[in-house]
Amino acid sequence: MGTAYHEGGHAVTAYAVWPQHPVEFATIIPADGYLGMVRPAEQDDSWRADVEDESMAAALAAESETVIWLAGYAAEARFLDGIADTAYRFDRTDDSLGALDASADTWDGEAKPIHHVYAYWDRTRELLR
Repeated sequence: MGTAYHEGGHAVTAYAVWPQHPVEFATIIPADGYLGMVRPAEQDDSWRADVEDESMAAALAAESETVIWLAGYAAEARFLDGIADTAYRFDRTDDSLGALDASADTWDGEAKPIHHVYAYWDRTRELLR
C-alpha cells in the first residue's frame, strides 16, 4: 500500500506540473532494488520557445522536477499517516538526492541547495491536496 501511494504521488504530481513530460508507466512490482518506479515519457521541450527568458525556463523545469521527486514521500505521509502537515526529512534516498539535484538548478549562490528542496516541500504538499 505504501509503495502504491508513493509511486502514485510521483505520477499524479508529474501530470499536474509537467504535462510536457508525461508518465510512460508506473509500477509497484519490485525490481532492480526498487519497490516501485515511475518512468517519464520522452520530454517535449517545445514549451521553452514560449518562455521569454531561458533562465526562467530552467527555473520552471527545476521546480517541476523537484516537486515530482518530493511527491512520493509527501503522498506516503499524507495518505498513510493521515497527517497533512508532515515535515520533509532529507534522507539519502534516490528521491531525496533527485530533488536535491533538480533544485540545484535554481541555486542562487546564497542559501545551500538543500534549502531549495525544503522551500519546494510546501508546493509539493499543495499539489497533492
